[in-house]
This record gives sequence, C-alpha cells and structure tokens, in this order.
Amino acid sequence: MKYGVNRILFPARKTFLIDENGILIHIIDNVNLYTHPRDVLSIFETEKLSDQSNYIKE
Repeated sequence: MKYGVNRILFPARKTFLIDENGILIHIIDNVNLYTHPRDVLSIFETEKLSDQSNYIKE
C-alpha cells in the first residue's frame, strides 16, 4: 500500500497533486473519470490564486 491507497480487492483511484516544489497541495479521493481532468485543472488554478498557507504540510 503506497501513499495510503488500499488495493485489496480493486485498484483504488486517487490523485495526489504535487506542485513544482514537491509540496503536496491536494488529494482527490473519489476520482470521477468524466470530470477528473477538469477537477485537476480547477484545483491547480485555485491553488495558484490562493495563499501558500493552504497547502497540506507533511
């Protein structure tokens, strides 16, 4: 199990969005195959406009 993704019965679909500095900025737990590309672009656009204090720190 890598990155906390459970793969016991079926492959789990998750997306980890990481910025150019290697900082994890968002995790998409429920991937919708129809809206996923738009969702990813929207999150990156929002993060670009928001303050870096909203980033997930690990």
